[in-house]
This record gives sequence, C-alpha cells and structure tokens, in this order.
Amino acid sequence: MMFSRRRFLAATTILAGAGMAFGGVPQAFAAGADANLVSLASFLSGKDVDPALVARAGNALNQKDESFAKAAAALSDFVSKGGFTDTDALAADPGFTPELQKTAQELLKALYLGYVGEPKGQAAHDGVLFVSFSQALAYGVTSPYTPIPSYSTWGSGYWAHLPTQG
Repeated sequence: MMFSRRRFLAATTILAGAGMAFGGVPQAFAAGADANLVSLASFLSGKDVDPALVARAGNALNQKDESFAKAAAALSDFVSKGGFTDTDALAADPGFTPELQKTAQELLKALYLGYVGEPKGQAAHDGVLFVSFSQALAYGVTSPYTPIPSYSTWGSGYWAHLPTQG
C-alpha cells in the first residue's frame, strides 16, 4: 500500500489530536533538546542554535547510532571541564581524541547540512534522516547574498525544454 501525503497528514492529525485529548504534548517534545547538547552545539558552531533544531539533530543522531547520546555527553563534559574559549583551543588540546572529534563532526554535520546519514544518488531509500531544510546552518553562511532555495524562480515547467546553445 502506498503511503500518500494525504494519508500522512491524516495520520499525524489523528495522532496529534489523540495526544492532546489524552494528556497534552508528550514530555519528550515539551522538554526540547538537552541543555548540554544545545550549549555544545552553540559552542561548536559559534552560533546561537535553535534548541528545536538541536533536538531534531540529536534525535536523528541517536536513531542512527544509539551510543551518540553517551558520546555527546562525554564531549560536553570534556568541553566544560577544559574551559575552552573557542574551537581552535579545543582542536589544539591533546585530550581531544578522535572519538570526541567524530562526535563533534557528526553534530556539526547534522546542524549544517540538515540531515543525518549519507545520501545515495538515484536511491529511493538511503537511510538518511531529515533534520531541517530552512534552518540548516549552511544556508546562514550565504544568507546576505542568496535566499534559501525553497522554490524555483524560473516558474513551473522551466526544465521541459533544453536551453539554446549559444
């Protein structure tokens, strides 16, 4: 059976309504991201990161690797105990092990790219978990110059005809 957008919307509406009718918003959603993870994400990125974005990234990373929460807690503990002022000082520290580096890279990759996993071209199912599109930090780098690509500015059907070669 094909799962259409209409069925998805209907199912989520029913689940949301049932959730509100039987006790409101679940605590996991209400609490948002762990404050340590938000602080870690802000430190690593050098930006004020939306806690909801960090929560989605953390959830996706935990789904991909059940040991991520423990690794992120170890990295957060290392950063807070080290008293680092910036990521350059963190990177220069000999205690910043490859395991801690990998955790930092995974979190930053999820925040900047807006997904967790490795996309495979021309594959219908590649196991990539979506985190965010418009909030992906990569778009903030060029935001003064380019808009977030949310739709084609050339209009509907622009790809139907090849451009003339000049």
